[in-house]
Amino acid sequence: MKTTLAIVIAAVALPFAALAEKVFVEFEGIVVPGNSPQREGYDIGDRVSGSLLIDTLLAPEPRIDPGRFAYYGWPRPAENNFITGWANDKIEPRDFVIMDAGREPFAGSNDIGIQDSDGHRTVSLFARSPLISLDLVQSFDIQQEEDNGDLFGFFEWGRELIERAHFRMTRFSMTPGRCRP
Repeated sequence: MKTTLAIVIAAVALPFAALAEKVFVEFEGIVVPGNSPQREGYDIGDRVSGSLLIDTLLAPEPRIDPGRFAYYGWPRPAENNFITGWANDKIEPRDFVIMDAGREPFAGSNDIGIQDSDGHRTVSLFARSPLISLDLVQSFDIQQEEDNGDLFGFFEWGRELIERAHFRMTRFSMTPGRCRP
């Protein structure tokens, strides 16, 4: 009986453990004014959305200070392209994920920053919320219509002459083990 139960538990649990190797990130937002030249085709008020896939098996070894921060690929760029969905996967990656514990005046809320970049094409996302943990594999879905500065991002093109489309996120989520085409 115990052997059968162990096999059943392993058969059910192993697929979920294998799925946790990928983390699906989704975002939606509204284009807002920024401090760089505005990218043509992105007008103030336009809706934007996208998705990224973080492969935790390819993520660089993190710098961690328990309870304070966890940095993956920061301050040096990642050697492996562990975040995909926006930048060119064939060019040297500049991907990173940073997570910081909230300090005054933001105690109780953690920060997460995610960047998928090849140095010429970048998407950068930032969120602050009590729903965010300091783990690379985590699940949350934050939706917010009001702009309180806690959810924002930008698309960026170029290296010397940079154009951007800044946006305020209205939805930001991370879900382990989900892949979409």
